[in-house]
Order: sequence, then structure tokens, then C-alpha cells
Amino acid sequence: MRFVHFILERPSEKYSFRRPLMPWMISRLKPTLSPRCCRRADRRCCRVPLPPHARVMMMGTFPPAAAKRCMAFHYPNFQNDMWRIYGLVFFNDAGHFQVAGEKRFDAGKIRDFLMAHNIALCPTVRRAVRERGNASDKFLRIVEPVDLGAVLTQLPDCRWLFTTGGKATETLLSLLEPAPPMPPLNQAVAFDYHGRHLQLCRLPSSSRAYPLALAAKAAAYRAFFERSGVLPLS
Repeated sequence: MRFVHFILERPSEKYSFRRPLMPWMISRLKPTLSPRCCRRADRRCCRVPLPPHARVMMMGTFPPAAAKRCMAFHYPNFQNDMWRIYGLVFFNDAGHFQVAGEKRFDAGKIRDFLMAHNIALCPTVRRAVRERGNASDKFLRIVEPVDLGAVLTQLPDCRWLFTTGGKATETLLSLLEPAPPMPPLNQAVAFDYHGRHLQLCRLPSSSRAYPLALAAKAAAYRAFFERSGVLPLS
């Protein structure tokens, strides 16, 4: 049986649920099919936050399987430390974005924070298949990358892109012609894209599988935000 993946959006949160795909739905909906039910590619299931005056944009790869998501937003795996990194960098509190007493993050709080601080977020991938059903990028097969030009058109002030791991960096570089060299970790390379001068910084993965302490990852992200002007120099 095939299932359709719905997203129900409310002012402060998004909820996802699945139900059997009925014939009348096919002509009225454009569903995202779960890869657990078929071998078709999954499509990202939440809107990308693009503050109109953002000067920086974070670019990762793709969310884990639905069973691993604690919210319908980017970096939804509770075991992934991205929002703990942001909590440490901006609030000196790794649990700042966690819902008190629960093993999930507050998507509305994160979204409001990104918009207020003019930090855009957009994956490098629109559609992909996770061959093993886990969160490892090693087994991520990319079907459709992001339309980078269309995204940047909405961000006229953006001058910095930063990637969150090797796979995201490789995917982004594959969209550039000519492609700049792979930047060393925590360093940046400059390049021109459609008449705009940009910088690409490669930051550590927020996955716990990446062998670097949480405090060290937070220090790397803090250094980037200071360098790009999001935070004042310490």
C-alpha cells in the first residue's frame, strides 16, 4: 500500500502524519511518498527559512527517515547536535532550543530565531533516497540538488554560504561552474556566481558520528558567525 505524507502547519509548529493514499487524493494532491513504502525519492518536507535580508545561508544535506524526526523542521533528529551548537553559540545554553522535559526541539522557536538573526537555511538537496534508511550521508543518493540560483535570487544581501559537512560541501561545489577548490575545514574560499561575489565556508558536521567534541564544534561555528558579521568579534 502507498502512503501520502501530509504536513499540517500551525502558527507555532508543523505536524506530520501519514494515512493510506486513496484514489481521490491523486488528482488533488502532490504528495511526498515515504521511502519506507517505496523506492521513490523522498522530498524535503518543510519550508526553508529565507529571511529577505540574510547575509549568510547554512546548507546541509537531507533530513533522516521520518522515524528519526522529532519535529517537522531542518535538523530534526534529536541526536543531532545542530540546535545545541546554536544554543551554545548564541545563548551559552545547549538546551536553549529544546522543549523542556521532552526529547524534541521547538521548531517555532528555531524558525523565529533564524528570521530575527537573518540566517537563511536551505539544504543542498531537494530530493534524495537514503539507501539504508539511516541518517548517514554515506548512503545518501541524491536525485535532485537544490536550485541554487533560484534560492539566491530571494537573498540579494547574501554574501556567505556555509556547509555543515563534507557531503553538503561536495554537493554545493558540483553546482558551481567553475567550481572553487574544496575549502579546508573551518576555512573559506571565494567564488563568483551569477555576477555575485560569495564566500563558502566549510564547517564541521553536527552529527555525533563526526569525531569532534560539542564545545569544539560550537567554537568553530562561533568563529564563522563572528567572521561573517552575524555576531560581534569577541
